[in-house]
Amino acid sequence: MPKAVDLTGQKFGRLTAIEPTHERLGGTIVWKCICECGNICYVQSRNLRNGNTQSCGCLQAERCTFDCVDGTRLNSLKSEKAHSNSGVKGIYFNKRNQRYHAQLMFQRKQHHLGYYGNIEDAKKARQEAEDQYFKPILEKYGAV
Repeated sequence: MPKAVDLTGQKFGRLTAIEPTHERLGGTIVWKCICECGNICYVQSRNLRNGNTQSCGCLQAERCTFDCVDGTRLNSLKSEKAHSNSGVKGIYFNKRNQRYHAQLMFQRKQHHLGYYGNIEDAKKARQEAEDQYFKPILEKYGAV
């Protein structure tokens, strides 16, 4: 097992690593960080080191001027692009418990929808959450 790198005090964009937690995600240490805006957040070490996470979310909020309504980007709601290990947007396969984790990000808040034994049940949960959260906004702004 590779030796953990001490990130204490290092800056990554707007984030400064404060201390490692006991939590592990995807085999990497989760770090407690403080953002320049004052918010505390928790980030996987790999996301700090590779530049994927550079703020608590405030940077994205500042960039969210085009296509942004009610605290969310319409294009993000309509996107089918998956950044997950299952190939399905918002569904991740957890190797440790051998289950599919469905989740949804809406208005900069992560909603955990549960763990499922098969991908079809996870997809169903994700679709129900999209109908609950995304659909009203998309309909309100005629983006359906």
